[in-house]
Amino acid sequence: MTLLTVGVGKNLSRFVVRSAMITRSIRMITMSDKSPFSITRVETLRFFKSCGFVFIAFIYHPAKTKVMKENVTRIVIIGAGFGGVFAAKRLLNCLPNAHITLINKTNYFLFIPMLHEVATGNLCGHNLAEPIRDILKGKNFTFKKAIARSIDLRTSSVELDDETLPYDYLILSTGSTTNFFGVPGAQENSLTLKNLDDAMKMKRAVIENVERSFSEKDEKKRNHLRTSVVIGAGPTGVELAIEMKEFLDQMLS
Repeated sequence: MTLLTVGVGKNLSRFVVRSAMITRSIRMITMSDKSPFSITRVETLRFFKSCGFVFIAFIYHPAKTKVMKENVTRIVIIGAGFGGVFAAKRLLNCLPNAHITLINKTNYFLFIPMLHEVATGNLCGHNLAEPIRDILKGKNFTFKKAIARSIDLRTSSVELDDETLPYDYLILSTGSTTNFFGVPGAQENSLTLKNLDDAMKMKRAVIENVERSFSEKDEKKRNHLRTSVVIGAGPTGVELAIEMKEFLDQMLS
């Protein structure tokens, strides 16, 4: 039996001074009156998230704005999911005098809502991945393929493996971890679906179990190997269950 988990996580670290939770609905975050940004130009920042939760955090240190080099506001964004990419895209349009640095551990944006299609063989992984440098461009934009190791609030800087990035504003859009909602044995025995590696691992596990079932003489064990259980009945869980049935039917027909 293949045990699959599709959960929405909410276990996020909070390095925030002010934060907002984004769900499937559109939430709006506006700058305060003390912000050095022009309210008329910024208007409203809209962040979209197709599924799950994302924290967007603005960390603001007024003292730092007095020493900004050539009046350029340094904005660092950690995470290139829906929240991070849409934040960078909007800020690049609204703030020509700001420099945006986006940090992500992969160099592509992943359309997560369709991951179940990869896990069941209907799509290839590259169909869901778009190079970040193709989405976001500009003289005032820098992308760094790296992992943020720590954040120093005293010096307003982000530590990477090989450099330290100072910032005036920091946006956290790092996503979430899977929440198993206390289901006994789910975390220890199931496969999660959060990225391309997870999707391919799930696909391989299902195929391997089905292949093993063909040589299994015991009917009970054979049926066990051909059974997949989906934990989580949200949009992704329901779609995964339907696609998985079609995937199994195709292999067993």
